[in-house]
Amino acid sequence: AEKAAAIGAGTVALGITVHLGRAPPILGGPEVVTLLTQKSEELFGARFIIEEDPIKASKLLLLHIGKAREKLGLCSSIGRHGSQHPDNKEISVSPKTDKSLNPQNPLPLPTY
Repeated sequence: AEKAAAIGAGTVALGITVHLGRAPPILGGPEVVTLLTQKSEELFGARFIIEEDPIKASKLLLLHIGKAREKLGLCSSIGRHGSQHPDNKEISVSPKTDKSLNPQNPLPLPTY
């Protein structure tokens, strides 16, 4: 677990947000928790997201991706329920039907 936390901390320092399903054993003092989950976003543009519920975690990750896309000046309809395709057809990708893809973004993404 400590090794995974160390690898994750290095990844966060590279600017990549990391999701952990369970809190690692390094989250002891409040200063460490604040550094890894909040201040690291100010310093590196990334942070640890600690969430056991996969649905909540995916929403948090999609929100983070959307913010990053906006900073880059890209269309940020990712993660927003009811996103509209230029043809005015709603793009709906769910874990059950992974055949619907956004032509502008070939990754199948669940909408909740």
